[in-house]
Formats: sequence, C-alpha cells, structure tokens
Amino acid sequence: MVLIPLLIGIGSLVYPALALVVLMYYIGKRYDSFARLPLTVLGSFLIPAIMILLLQREPVWIISASDSIFGVGMAVWFFRKQHPDHGLGYAFSFAALLIVVYGLLRYHLFEELHIQLFDQTMESIRTQFPVMSKSFSPANVTIMRFLMPSVWIVFQLVGLFAGLMFMLRGMGYRDSLRRFRLPGFLSYLFIAILPMYFFERLWFPFVNCLIGISFIYLFQGFALLVSKMTQYVPNPILSTVLMIFIMLNVISYLILAVLGYADQWLDFRKIESSGGTN
Repeated sequence: MVLIPLLIGIGSLVYPALALVVLMYYIGKRYDSFARLPLTVLGSFLIPAIMILLLQREPVWIISASDSIFGVGMAVWFFRKQHPDHGLGYAFSFAALLIVVYGLLRYHLFEELHIQLFDQTMESIRTQFPVMSKSFSPANVTIMRFLMPSVWIVFQLVGLFAGLMFMLRGMGYRDSLRRFRLPGFLSYLFIAILPMYFFERLWFPFVNCLIGISFIYLFQGFALLVSKMTQYVPNPILSTVLMIFIMLNVISYLILAVLGYADQWLDFRKIESSGGTN
C-alpha cells in the first residue's frame, strides 16, 4: 500500500482530477485496510507534493503541489470512515466543500499567475487557430476569465463524484448511483450564500461558489435521472442512449441541478434515509 499511492501522487501533480478518481478506486478495493491505516496510503501519496514544496519555489510548482495535497489528498482523507447512518454521503459532501473553498483560495493567492497563464493561452489560440479565435468576443473572454476558479472546481468535483462511484463499486455496492443522496445540511449552506448576491464586491466568489455547490446538486439530479430512467425504461441500451442525449444538452445541467436540490426536500425516490449514500 505504498508504491501505487506514490505513483498516483506523482500523477496528481499534473492531472489532479484523474488522480482523484484512480486513488479513490484504489482505496475502494482496499477500504478495510485504508480505514485502519489511512496515513499509510495518504502519507505515500503526499510524498511527491511535499518534496516539490521543499525543493521548488516556482509558483506553478507550488500550485501543482497544493492541488495534489488539498484537491486530492485532503479530499480523500474524509473517506477514512463511514457515517453510521449516512454511509459515505457526509464524506463526499465535506470533500466537495473543501474542493470549492480551496478552488476559490488557490485563485485568490495566485491570481496574477492565473491571469497570466490565461492570457498566454488565449494568445496561443489566436496565433495557432485564428478562425476559432474570432468566436471569442471581448465579452466572452471576460466571462471566461471571471469563471476561472469554477472551471477547476468543476473538473475536480467531477473527479470526486466519479471516484466515489468507483470506490463504492470496489466496496461491493452495486446500486450506489441510484441511491446517491446528499446530507441535508448542504441545503441550508446553499441558502446561506445567497445574500452574497446583494454585495457587488462579493459577486466574484459568490458566482464561482454558486457554480461549485450547484454542481454538487447536479450529481444528485443525475442520480435521480438514472433512478427514474431505470424504473421507466428497463432496456439498458435505450436508457443509456436517452441519458447521453440528455447530457449533451447544456440546459440539462441546470435542470438536473434544480432537480437535485428539489429532491433534497421532496425525496422523489422515497429513500428511507434522511440523507446520504448508504
């Protein structure tokens, strides 16, 4: 339980979202050992990031190491034990909130570097793909720059959710996706951040935080979709094709997020637990 986490830790310096999926799948296959000795796995995983922080002073390397530590290692730390009533639902929620908060903080601490890298990327697109660059109006570029934190947050949240599904499968839970449900306290947290809208100085963290939390509920909406699809469309091939068509529509993401939040209060699937993935 040392070599594989160490290799995943090296990969997390470049692809933190993918590393999160792989690490959680690995833990799911050996969950009993991980629950007993979580520091053995995570200690091995964090060695590359810690070495980078000790040996490098370049901001790019510091961000990569921080992403590995907080975006992957600390997120997985919440899964070291299951809640007696809510399974891993609480662990997922706390890990997701950590990713949202860290995603905002990493941009705040390295804002100048993020803007510089973004401008370099846009300049490369204008040089190498002049036709494509014409579709980027100044307003579009401004919006993309404004949403830079949430882009990283969303990618990492997708990796966390996919990793959770692989982890639960590795633990032997075959019906985990259809019963995925977030704990109730997230609903109140979602309501608590809404007043930030009325303060112009807080629009930047508000919008990016709102996107992150909405994506957390999108996963519950997707679980609701899968549950109802398997209930009313028993043919697995047809239901898969329908879900693919639904997910190709950008508006579907907003609808799924709203359904996921509504499911938190109305319990469309009639899950007996008061919340969480059992």
